[in-house]
Amino acid sequence: MRSLWLVALVSIALFAGGAHADDYFDQKIAPLLARRCLDCHAGVEPQGKLDLSQETTAMAGGESGPAISPGT
Repeated sequence: MRSLWLVALVSIALFAGGAHADDYFDQKIAPLLARRCLDCHAGVEPQGKLDLSQETTAMAGGESGPAISPGT
């Protein structure tokens, strides 16, 4: 369940648009990802092949498919 709200939060931040959304992502979302996700979902062999360290790799998803669904 925790991953579901995290995906929703990241989706909102990535697709809200505008400078305010960039600030929100930098101040709220990026630190959250760093604390809770990047230990397992970054680096050479990210768990489930889901790399959340960059926007492009996060949007690509992992073994289970997309982790972030724009507009949902």
